[in-house]
Amino acid sequence: MKMREADLGSERRQVFQLQNQITELETHVSESDFEIESMTCLCLMAEKDEVTAKVSILMAEASSRDDHIRQMEDQIRRLHMEHTEIISGSETVWKLEEKREAIRQLCFSLAVKHRHAKKMLGLVVVHDAAAAAMTLLLSSLHAPCLTFSI
Repeated sequence: MKMREADLGSERRQVFQLQNQITELETHVSESDFEIESMTCLCLMAEKDEVTAKVSILMAEASSRDDHIRQMEDQIRRLHMEHTEIISGSETVWKLEEKREAIRQLCFSLAVKHRHAKKMLGLVVVHDAAAAAMTLLLSSLHAPCLTFSI
């Protein structure tokens, strides 16, 4: 029995040592898990900070592009208004040119008609003078004693 008791005591010591080793290993595993979680958390936080920085950069770029687009839209509006004014002005110039051409043609027609009227007046004067001379001639033929004084 003593041997048995000695074996039993030896086994109990081994069990106790094994339990101590298990406890130490569990503590070590628990500490390792904590370190892993801490490192994972730190890595995740670093990744989050990096992503946040990239998002901030992208937001700033988007805002800058929005501002640039607004400026370009304003410039397009101004250019469109200028274009409309230029077209309106060129239409006015075109209408003025049409009117100028119509006036030129009217002046030309008036000049032609004036020359024609002068010719006609000259013919009438010549015709009237000829008619007066003819009348005088005819009257002198019927009245042989009349004398002319011009």
